[in-house]
Amino acid sequence: MDFQTFITAHGYTAPPSIQCGVIQKIAALGKKQGNTSARVKLFSDALGGWLFDWTTGQFEIWQAERQTLSRQQQAELLAERKRLQAEREAEQAAAHAQAAQTALAIWDDNMTCGSHPYLSRKRVQPHGIKSDWNRQLVLPLYDEHHTLASLQFIKPDGTKQFLKGGKVKCCHWWLSGKTDIILIAEGFATAASLFESTGQHTVIAYNAGNLRPVAKTIRKAFPNAEIIIMGDHDSSGVGEKAAREAALAVGGKFMIPPLLPDTEKTDWNDYINNGGAL
Repeated sequence: MDFQTFITAHGYTAPPSIQCGVIQKIAALGKKQGNTSARVKLFSDALGGWLFDWTTGQFEIWQAERQTLSRQQQAELLAERKRLQAEREAEQAAAHAQAAQTALAIWDDNMTCGSHPYLSRKRVQPHGIKSDWNRQLVLPLYDEHHTLASLQFIKPDGTKQFLKGGKVKCCHWWLSGKTDIILIAEGFATAASLFESTGQHTVIAYNAGNLRPVAKTIRKAFPNAEIIIMGDHDSSGVGEKAAREAALAVGGKFMIPPLLPDTEKTDWNDYINNGGAL
């Protein structure tokens, strides 16, 4: 197996040409072309190389002929991996810091939203979110220290996008209510429907993968609260799995709505708007 085949065998797209002794950027696993969060290097002797994915932390070694690495070689590869990880963390920190400044400027420059097609379609109130000159809704993401870290934009057609370079992991927003029970949901519309129906403190995690990190942040802030993860119900089972893992991580509970007829995904906004009761 040559080096390019090794790269593709792990699910990545190999560069058109491999340069010996040079670190080359490629798309991370599952990311679109144009993403540069993975790295590959073919050693100068072309007899070995490595693949490193900054997104997943995966580090794989390729050898033209299988052989046992010496202690020095193992130490050199370990040092290389640590250097790459440190470089990635520094780049991320710089990008997050820049995005936080941009987020604050955008947030301060826009007005609180009144009516909006997305809110009308979802049948929820704005709850203090803002809208920009392009009629996009602007939602804040706060980090573990309650500092504005990034933004999410929602277009009138429902298309969602995060601020480029902004931090998402552990970041969240909340609709303040009673805190004996805290609900955590994926998206704003779902959280808004839950809050309007229950009056409970409701937290927005912004995506399924962020439910667990956000739940742990909320548990630290509210050690005695009952936390319920209000997951999405999709035919793939992704929403339920993420909700279950988040609940287990904080000693909480999870709930998912029944799947509505003729649908492949139902969230709590869909369920409530179709007459469902909590």
